[in-house]
Amino acid sequence: MDLMPIANKLEFEGLGVQGSTLFINFMPDECKEGILLRSPLIGTKIDPNLPGYYKTEFMVVVRTPRYESGLGIIKDAMTALTLFATDIDDIHIKRCYPRNLPATFPVSDGNYFELQVVFEVVYCGTAYGYPA
Repeated sequence: MDLMPIANKLEFEGLGVQGSTLFINFMPDECKEGILLRSPLIGTKIDPNLPGYYKTEFMVVVRTPRYESGLGIIKDAMTALTLFATDIDDIHIKRCYPRNLPATFPVSDGNYFELQVVFEVVYCGTAYGYPA
């Protein structure tokens, strides 16, 4: 899945600035507080019987020096990304919702907390030129 529309939605909601506190598939070590959007490692399946219709998942990871602030950020992201019948950029999201409550990873080497939520999303649109 192209996560740019999801990043655009989070930026529009005031939850981050792309390239500074909002990243796709990679967050630099220097970022002390930010949101990372991660695609699944297997990519998004293509159903030849339903061209342009996709069901996949993505992860939202929040890094922060304070657990409380991270919990607030990820809850705001969960609210912003719980979507039904919504158009963002060139995709139509049928539904997007969190599959789990925030999971907290142990403090990282940089003494930061990282919280993760997996979202399930069903959407229609063009993906990498594949027809809708």
